[in-house]
Amino acid sequence: MTINEIIEYFSKIPNIYSDLAQPSVKKAGEALETVFDYAGSLLLPLKLQSEKNKIIFSKRLDEFTKKVMNIPDNKICKIPPEIGIPIMEKFTFITDDDIADLFTTLLAKASSMDTINQAHPGFVQIIERLSGDEAIIIKYLNNNIGFIPFIDINGHISDSSFVKLVEKITTLPLEVNMIFPKNINAYLSNFISMGIFDIPFGVHKTDDGIYNTILNRHNITDYVNIYNNHNKYEKIDITKGYFNITDYGQLFIKACNNK
Repeated sequence: MTINEIIEYFSKIPNIYSDLAQPSVKKAGEALETVFDYAGSLLLPLKLQSEKNKIIFSKRLDEFTKKVMNIPDNKICKIPPEIGIPIMEKFTFITDDDIADLFTTLLAKASSMDTINQAHPGFVQIIERLSGDEAIIIKYLNNNIGFIPFIDINGHISDSSFVKLVEKITTLPLEVNMIFPKNINAYLSNFISMGIFDIPFGVHKTDDGIYNTILNRHNITDYVNIYNNHNKYEKIDITKGYFNITDYGQLFIKACNNK
């Protein structure tokens, strides 16, 4: 389907695709050509009958177009429909700007010969499973060194038995501006379930400075002293570990961030 055919197909939807004829956004039209070869199977015309959906869609399309403008003319490629079709349909209802940014960035990466190798179709489903806070964490991780250190506080009932009193304490809630920072462990568990993180069993980083940052910023000594006053435990100690960002996770983070 050519750009003109795309425009004609959506001619009944004012102010959406007519702009694709303009030279300033021609790149976006070229990238979307293959996606709209399958336009007959899309529900976009139906969804865009709603004025609210139309406004949201126009905003997301504009955000995508601005990102594509940075791609050289000779590097523009046609977006695979496996990536383009589900994202374009989501453009009609995604209201969270941080989640939308991951989608538009992934779509832009799929529009360039230089970065299309980063745009795995499975990443669309991963973004679907993220909350707004998790999208913010993904952006933060783009500048991370590849792992997230954590500590656990353990209460020993006997020499052979202990319980984890506080698990997976990291500095993320202090460094990332989340709406629901108390949900951080649920977010980290979600990343593990999607293959973005894993936890190497029984090992930790040898650089104590990495963990001292957690100890100091969370006043872990106060935690330990409080639990030490409980007669229930023979002793309180801490163990160290880290969330490793998997190769798949690294590719996902790279594909969904502009930098």
